[in-house]
Amino acid sequence: MAKKTKKTHPITKISWVDAWGNASWVGIDEAVEHYSAGAPCVSVGFLIKESKEGYLLAGTIGERDVNAMFFIPRAWARSVSRG
Repeated sequence: MAKKTKKTHPITKISWVDAWGNASWVGIDEAVEHYSAGAPCVSVGFLIKESKEGYLLAGTIGERDVNAMFFIPRAWARSVSRG
């Protein structure tokens, strides 16, 4: 099972930028200086599906089931490495 899982659902590392929010009142200058970029992230998991919309990763994979799924939109991805 391990060889099939690695072949069909490779462990994949995705560097991506997440959206975030802040509900506090801040000055416009402070907002522009400190809050105008996404949050850099890195996720690693089994690549369950890749589509034009994005990447579906799972943290755990069994023979027929997956757990801890995570979807990353393609537009948010900066790099994708399959291993």
